[in-house]
Amino acid sequence: MKTKKTKTLITLILVIYFMFQNIILADLPELTFSSIRQLGMGGAGVALSFDEHALHKNPAGLIKAERSLRIAGVRAGLNQYIVDNASTFEKIAYTKDLTKRLDYVKKIIGSELGANINVSPLLSYTSEGFGIGAFGKAAITGSAKDRTEPRLELEGAGYGVVKLGIARNIELAGKSFSFGISGGYVHRAELYNDKTGSSTFLQDISNLLEKEEFNPTYFSANGWTCNLGVLTSIETPIGSGNMGIAVNNLISNITEIKPVNNVTQKNEKQLPFTTTIGIGLETKLPDYIPLLSDFAGAFTVAADYRIISPESSLFKNLYMGIEKKILDKRVILRGGLNQGFVVGGLGIDLSILHLNYAYFTEESGSEIGVKPVSYHMLEIGIRI
Repeated sequence: MKTKKTKTLITLILVIYFMFQNIILADLPELTFSSIRQLGMGGAGVALSFDEHALHKNPAGLIKAERSLRIAGVRAGLNQYIVDNASTFEKIAYTKDLTKRLDYVKKIIGSELGANINVSPLLSYTSEGFGIGAFGKAAITGSAKDRTEPRLELEGAGYGVVKLGIARNIELAGKSFSFGISGGYVHRAELYNDKTGSSTFLQDISNLLEKEEFNPTYFSANGWTCNLGVLTSIETPIGSGNMGIAVNNLISNITEIKPVNNVTQKNEKQLPFTTTIGIGLETKLPDYIPLLSDFAGAFTVAADYRIISPESSLFKNLYMGIEKKILDKRVILRGGLNQGFVVGGLGIDLSILHLNYAYFTEESGSEIGVKPVSYHMLEIGIRI
């Protein structure tokens, strides 16, 4: 691994780190689009993204992109509490008697709720060194409060993003590196309280069940962002693969238009600047474990670590994963650690049609273990 190429990449990492380690971090939440493959592998993807998701993870990965048109990669997820109490939510939704419905509501008071939907991508096209795509996502979290006057306290946002990216091979210090750049338009809509400006939207549950109307208030934001990436091939004692650096939101500008008490507020904000290093390898178990080595065969391992991030916790910046293809590569098994939480997934590749499942946990609190949120996600997509 101690080659001139690797030393050059490490030097580049150190230069980026010392140049930007003291950068002022933005107050907008991070905007990430991860493939369900990456989620099943713990969120790692800087050195493994060679499709439309390279536009977000590492645009240098477009150099390895195949000519492909992908249509409607739709993914939806529910948090663990909703999955475990699905019968209660079904009764709330379909019981006709309002009093009984409120009794069922009281059973979920104090619980944490969460749901998300991703169209990633809505439509995309890639070829070697080029990619363009439209992506969408929305997530909502909250809880039910107060048994006497039940209400929902909700936070959530939806995004629409269109990105374009290119990648090229460049000789540096006598070695070949792939450099990529991607950028595009970002539209954001966020729930809020239009009376106070708070990011928490309040909904009276009794009124919601009685009138069966949900009219949330939200404000919009529009802007653009730019990502850079580097990728190079490496050889290690445990296998060969790639190593990369991704600089996300190197330049960004988001304009919010937010009416509060009939007064329109206009704010200029930036998305958080982050820098991530990653490695992805094709490997296998050592030959001195003959039976197990032959049975397991080759598999993929990956790890990412964010060296510049709005998160100070070590574990919140660490992502690790493994992937194994079986049955003539038609079935894919995935597992990993996302911020210290065990995650996993399953994929079925039917040539044009792709089916995927992932179980994913992430920390929404300030430290690991404070407020973990787990999701079950299903995805169906078409790739031509």
